[in-house]
Amino acid sequence: MFVCIFLLQLISANRYIIKLKEKDTEKWFDNSIINETEVLLMKEDYVIVETDLNKDNFNDDNVLDIEDDEIVYSIGSSRLLHSKYYESQGHIDSSCLNSWNLDRVNQVDLPLDNYFLFEDDEELNGDDIDIYVLDTGVNENHEIFLNPPTILTNFGNNGASPEQDCHGHGTHVAGSIAGSITGIAKDANIFSVKISIDCDGTAYTTDMILAIDYVEQLMINNGRKSIINLSFGISTNIKSEINQFITAGGVFVLAAGNDGMDKCMNEKYWDIDTTGGIIVGASNQWDQVARFSNFGDCVDIYAPGENILSAAYYSDSECFVMSGTSMASPFVAGAVGYLWSQNPTFTNEQILDLLKSQRLSDKLDMGSATGNNELLYLDIPIPEPEP
Repeated sequence: MFVCIFLLQLISANRYIIKLKEKDTEKWFDNSIINETEVLLMKEDYVIVETDLNKDNFNDDNVLDIEDDEIVYSIGSSRLLHSKYYESQGHIDSSCLNSWNLDRVNQVDLPLDNYFLFEDDEELNGDDIDIYVLDTGVNENHEIFLNPPTILTNFGNNGASPEQDCHGHGTHVAGSIAGSITGIAKDANIFSVKISIDCDGTAYTTDMILAIDYVEQLMINNGRKSIINLSFGISTNIKSEINQFITAGGVFVLAAGNDGMDKCMNEKYWDIDTTGGIIVGASNQWDQVARFSNFGDCVDIYAPGENILSAAYYSDSECFVMSGTSMASPFVAGAVGYLWSQNPTFTNEQILDLLKSQRLSDKLDMGSATGNNELLYLDIPIPEPEP
């Protein structure tokens, strides 16, 4: 059974993103009269606040005409967004084998040869690379992980969300990044930053922004090679924080979404800094653009995303199938980690250039989709057989 997941336009009652025309948030905020307001995050050009006020009250005596302020660009309520998967569950495989997607990643042409080669040196399979999964949480006890994921923090619903993954999306994504037999960067460090508010796979934009900023500060402080995978919908309010993470040196991998349409016409929505950001569409095992995948000029690469087998949240040993650009994005995140471990001196821009240079061009049947015809590929040398 297939269930298409759509974006919801629900509103968080008391969190707002106030964007400014000028990069001087602190000075503006100090000169504004905002009572009963807690500042959750303050950046140069925007501030996230939590208040008991409703937006309809922003022009009464509690707030000094914020919407009429010449410096204020906009006031946005926190929107509720869904994880970007197109669900096809029901296939459970206790062995976690028989996954076509890894086979496709290191093969130029079909048919598949049922073979995927990891580097003999474990340090070349994502070692010393930090990959952050901003999602529904991760089952850190699943035996598919060589390096058990680290559970960092929970931004979901102001920390009130269940600590563990009770949905499955995040665990499946993590397994596709670094699972020993389901992922590419099997020796990478996986960190779970939970953003979903409950067990239905939804998250507020403000929680996403706070989570991205949290990871950015970790990266700046520890100086490590860092990748964020976000297999959720985004809004224009999140774009600024994504680009700040990229400017700080990280790589941001983003799922294109599952509306089966060209989403790239909205430049404000997809205007991600391409020096360290990459948008991923989904393909299937017949090298077709998946029927649910978004497409267009802003989609940089396609990766396997249909009928993907990965770690289950409800078991420490079983795997199950999911489909969506959510499943394609982590393969690219894992591929970036794989390549970065082999080229540790590269910047985020250089490592994405290397990834893009290995893409397979014009291999996909695009159908009615338009835009870049580029398929994920890793040029892994096959060793010569011993004499």
